[in-house]
Amino acid sequence: MSGFFCACCEGRGSRDQNQIVMPRAEIDEKTQNVNCLTSPDALHESQNYAPVTSEPVELERDAMPSPTKAMTAEAKEMEKERLQQMVKDFAKTAVRGQPCEWLNCESGERRQAIYSIDKTLKLFSMTPVIDSEPSRSLRRSLEMSQISSVQRETTGLSREVIDSLGPDEGERLIVLKYRNLDEQAQVAFLLPAKDEREKFLTCMKVLRWALEAKKY
Repeated sequence: MSGFFCACCEGRGSRDQNQIVMPRAEIDEKTQNVNCLTSPDALHESQNYAPVTSEPVELERDAMPSPTKAMTAEAKEMEKERLQQMVKDFAKTAVRGQPCEWLNCESGERRQAIYSIDKTLKLFSMTPVIDSEPSRSLRRSLEMSQISSVQRETTGLSREVIDSLGPDEGERLIVLKYRNLDEQAQVAFLLPAKDEREKFLTCMKVLRWALEAKKY
């Protein structure tokens, strides 16, 4: 499994002091609601996720949205409800586990895998699929609080990985960058469809805002 969770070739040995640690949140067992909701202003900012750029979705204080005054109270409430439902659906499917292609960040080797988030929304896991069955013994996990960015771009990936991507695969790529002791590390994978990537990016961003707000 070497290379599937690997150090980034950029920023090694440094730690960004602005990175945020996510507080506790979870899925309510009775209602199946995600018990972390942010403000309508912050949620409204997330509707602008559709355009694909090379910029990572940084999980940092300076990425927090500014209040949006143009929306009416009714429009804000409708947007809040829409995004709450999106995040709720995303969290529920992620808890069940979703298929992906796990990329070795060094060699470009691929494995069929399942990504998942635990019910407390504190642990992100990648489980390789071997002979059509998830291999729990080879599962790799990291704390959500370790994640520093969720991005579309290939920055930090090896040339072998970049060259191995097909014409449409770059639009399905997710790279999670996270803190591993004093290093920046990363895990890369391909989602089944590019529209799933936009939902993944948006929901991870909203969860971060909501979890940060829950601390106060």
